[in-house]
Amino acid sequence: MNKLFCDVLIFGAGIIGASLALRLAKSGIKVIIVDHTPPVPMKKKTAYSSCCY
Repeated sequence: MNKLFCDVLIFGAGIIGASLALRLAKSGIKVIIVDHTPPVPMKKKTAYSSCCY
């Protein structure tokens, strides 16, 4: 099992959780998002498709 380390753990990847995670990550804070549904794969490679899931 791999250990994950973060500064902030966010439960829920809805609009609020995702917005908060983005803002914190842009500030240099290590963030992990936990959600009950898997992320939707992006068909086209964009600037946002390099996120870690």
